[in-house]
Amino acid sequence: MGKTISLKPNSSSKAEKQALKRRSLIDRVDAKFKGIGEPQVSFLNYRLDLMHALNWFNVYASNIDKKKWTLSSITDKKQKDLLSNLDDSLFRQLGVLIRLRDNGQYLDDKELKFINDRLAELQKIATAPKEIKENDIAPKAKKLSPVIDKNKLEAIEFAKEIDGEIDEFITSGYPRTFEFKNSVKMISGSAAKQVPPLYKSLVSEIEEVLEGSCEQLNESYSHVKTVQLKHYLKILKELIASCSQHVVSIRKPKVVKQKSPGELVNRLKYLPKFEELGIRSENPIKLVECQEAWLYDTVHRRLFCYKAVKEQKLSVHGTSIVGFDVETSVVKSIRKPEVIKEFIGNKKDFTTKFSELTTKAQKPNGRTNENMIILKIFS
Repeated sequence: MGKTISLKPNSSSKAEKQALKRRSLIDRVDAKFKGIGEPQVSFLNYRLDLMHALNWFNVYASNIDKKKWTLSSITDKKQKDLLSNLDDSLFRQLGVLIRLRDNGQYLDDKELKFINDRLAELQKIATAPKEIKENDIAPKAKKLSPVIDKNKLEAIEFAKEIDGEIDEFITSGYPRTFEFKNSVKMISGSAAKQVPPLYKSLVSEIEEVLEGSCEQLNESYSHVKTVQLKHYLKILKELIASCSQHVVSIRKPKVVKQKSPGELVNRLKYLPKFEELGIRSENPIKLVECQEAWLYDTVHRRLFCYKAVKEQKLSVHGTSIVGFDVETSVVKSIRKPEVIKEFIGNKKDFTTKFSELTTKAQKPNGRTNENMIILKIFS
């Protein structure tokens, strides 16, 4: 008898598995842009579905995509040629509504009228004198590279989780107590840099609605109260800020090995002494390679607690404190300034006293200013 040949395939190497995983992720992202998994808009839940769809396309589709969808829906060649010369940003909401309409999603008469009115408006802009067009058209946006890198993919995956939470936030009636469950600490600093641009269009749109300058946008968001929109904008800005803080907090300055602590804190802004409360700043040099630092803003009456990332130390980069943990570092407002004089003792004493403050805890950004007292540093 001959040798038995095993048909069991060899196990993939680590590199092959990573390549397959990355390919799978790219395919899922590609599927999004081909229409698979795009939001559905129904008659029964129209306003909520439409809001979700507008938010989804603001994150996952560029203005280039929206312009392309608009042009592909136009059968008149002359009109198509005219509009093709306009800036991509002018097709922001129009392109989304056309995409939904052409994909067979339900649109109310108001949105269908907006499509026709906006097309007519863009045609006027396209045929207007050059000097008028230059005032009406926003500067050309940079075209995104078609190549999706590892960090971009990681950012998109994180954004998909955040989108799910935003949907929850909207369906729950925009609650004031809402906080994102998914932490930006789950992703790398390089990926965190890629997240804010994904929400830039959405933030701009809500700001425009609050300004009340766009009639069409006002109608689209007419079912949402102003106070709800303001809270919506607030959580989006906090999300963007947390991404920036994450990038700063995990930065490991190479200059630490090349410069002395004195050189590192040379540009740091702080207040040596605050006569009104009789408090002085500790030596800022101690901030380099410390575990915990407490700073007090004497103008805005805010107390900052910076804690180093686990198994690392705090440091200084320019006018900012770096290396702090974005989850455990907090800042609270002080109602009575004289309370600051009670913050004495060890770490435990400071933490206990801080927990007794009834004001809402927020996330610090690491920046210092000339009104800040360096209250306490723990090595």
